[in-house]
Amino acid sequence: MKASRLHTLIPIIILAFFIVAVPSQVVHADAGPHPSMQFTFISQIKPAPSILSGQLLECEDEACVQSNLLPEMGAQRFECQSDTCYSTGYSYAPYHRLVIEFSDGVTRASNTFTAGVPTDGRERSCYHAAIRNWADWSPSLTECSGVK
Repeated sequence: MKASRLHTLIPIIILAFFIVAVPSQVVHADAGPHPSMQFTFISQIKPAPSILSGQLLECEDEACVQSNLLPEMGAQRFECQSDTCYSTGYSYAPYHRLVIEFSDGVTRASNTFTAGVPTDGRERSCYHAAIRNWADWSPSLTECSGVK
């Protein structure tokens, strides 16, 4: 009787092992880190309108004649908060333009700029977008210091 009980118990143990050991979903790892850009908007006019939403356009030429939105997929994305925008990408086009919707009801587009993977080995670029005139928005992008 013990042998028949053992024969019944062994297949149940093996089945339980495979249920626990074999994953039910396929998991893909996203090896990083990825290049990223951070934009902090500094207004010399107070009170400054806050950011409602934003887009990062990628361009192949400096005139930005044909542009595409940075596609959101996996870790790649572009997000904004009240005074900053942040982008993570697998790779970037050579030229970019920001299109930002502000709380004053105006959507503003930046000048075309170059950015992307820093040349000094860092994975992150940081820029201050100094805005002096909200009517004619052409922020001067200066690189942040001390960002690793």
